[in-house]
Amino acid sequence: MSSTDNSPLDVLRKEISQLDEQLLTLFSKRRELVRNVAATKTQHGIMLRDKVRENELLSRLIRLGKAKNLDSHYILDLFHRIIDDSLQIQESFLQGESNQSADTHIKVAHLGAEGSYSYLASDNHYSHSKKSIEHLCCDDFTEAVNHVIEGNADVTLLPIENTTSGGINEVYDLLVECPLHIIGEEMLKVEHCLISKKGVELKHIDTIIAHPQARAQCIRQLKKMGIEKVEFTNSTAHALQIVKSDDRTNIAALAGHQGAAVYKLQVVATDVADQKDNFSRFLVLAREPQAVHQSLACKTTLMLATQQQPGALVEALLVFQNFGINLTKLESRPILGNPWEEMFYIDLQGNQAEEKVAQAIDKLSQTCRHIKILGSYPSAERKATQVVVD
Repeated sequence: MSSTDNSPLDVLRKEISQLDEQLLTLFSKRRELVRNVAATKTQHGIMLRDKVRENELLSRLIRLGKAKNLDSHYILDLFHRIIDDSLQIQESFLQGESNQSADTHIKVAHLGAEGSYSYLASDNHYSHSKKSIEHLCCDDFTEAVNHVIEGNADVTLLPIENTTSGGINEVYDLLVECPLHIIGEEMLKVEHCLISKKGVELKHIDTIIAHPQARAQCIRQLKKMGIEKVEFTNSTAHALQIVKSDDRTNIAALAGHQGAAVYKLQVVATDVADQKDNFSRFLVLAREPQAVHQSLACKTTLMLATQQQPGALVEALLVFQNFGINLTKLESRPILGNPWEEMFYIDLQGNQAEEKVAQAIDKLSQTCRHIKILGSYPSAERKATQVVVD
């Protein structure tokens, strides 16, 4: 035993470790209670979110925290995360109730191996369910989609847009002929790092290995760092694998910090993205559509081609206004083989099973040349309840 094992610092650290273990036990117990809450809400038809209850809870915790000399912002940051975790657990439970399945295992096809952002997003998406996840790692988006179509995977998870670099055109174009249905979405905070071999210093790096989308989100920061050479690869995980196996010491992968641990590399720079709040949105697609529990906030995604005449798009958008439906996304893509013609992708708030949404879609089908419903699914956008802090 070391002579420092019973030092004052060591004693304090042991006490902190014991408290941390107690916290983990309490977090686990809280999660079980949350599942019971979800079951009770299902039995009595109660909506998932109760903003009044959340506000009362947070206000009470802030008051209790102040009495214990805890900062209000610290309390809010901590319990916003806890409440968000609670909501995700309840969403997963309610969706399971709406789509009964005996399966406790799910196979997910996605771009890249362990360490890729798609891999991380897949883990995040199913972390609140009781299903075990098997990863089917692919070299491109088409391969991932085909695995689901052919029955080799249950779902595929595809990145559709990023808050810095915008929409991912390859995925939008895949959706045109894709027979799959959107059954979910996942928002992943993307925190780009430079990852190199152990022992390499940042000043020696002059080349990055990166997926084109990752590099597009970091152009200005990389330029400030004096790193302008880039070698593109088909996934973030592949970039990490290249850095791991390559003999060069002047290269670094652009990836999440988790990749360093997976491939036994080191993080040499953090916060490389041009925008601090850098998020990627992923779609989850399956062979069959899924019902969305009535108490969950829902999105519907569709694509349409309007008539080739002046004002046709405005006429289509007015349909949503007339039915009081809010649009959260409007993206256009050229129709392949039809020069100067556009296909429009629309995300709206609402479920195609709702009367007003169904009526709006029926009206659109009468005025548009083509319309395809890609799916209704639970919204992953959960805004934290705001509390006024004195």
